[in-house]
Amino acid sequence: MEHFYKPAIKIVKDSNKNKEPFLKELKACHSLSQYLGISRDEKTNNYILVLSYIVYRSLNKNLIDIFKFEWKIKLKILHDIASNLGHIHSKGYLHRDLHLGNILLKENYEAYITDLGLSKPLDEKEQEERIHGVLPYIAPELFQKNPYTKASDIFSFGIIIAEMTTGKRSFNNYKFDIDF
Repeated sequence: MEHFYKPAIKIVKDSNKNKEPFLKELKACHSLSQYLGISRDEKTNNYILVLSYIVYRSLNKNLIDIFKFEWKIKLKILHDIASNLGHIHSKGYLHRDLHLGNILLKENYEAYITDLGLSKPLDEKEQEERIHGVLPYIAPELFQKNPYTKASDIFSFGIIIAEMTTGKRSFNNYKFDIDF
């Protein structure tokens, strides 16, 4: 029996000038999003990741539906997210932008972490001036200029757990008073 894959294509912007972001994303996502291969755009020379197309939309757009799922399914989704995050960390990277919009769900309820564009090596000690991420998924210590750590990603995962189990956005009606 032949298997056919419907591919999803991700063009890694500016990888023709700087290969590091492409290689970083390739290392971190190799077994997460059902990586199928790589290619290069003939015109721009940018690298292209070829991934298995995930039919379901992001968890972000399906929060109300997901809240209605049986607990067994919700726990499976959370387990998949935790496993994906553990895989990213085991490869020596931090995601740094984990939120419902960066998690895709297949029709069989398999969850995949996507968009590793802001990921950085765990051992990179250089402190950035800017804070990356989506409120309220950003760990509080980052606002005090502390570096991103595994704990920062795990804080983001905790917010995801809260949202999936309550069916509500964290701090939904809260006005954030920080401009960064």
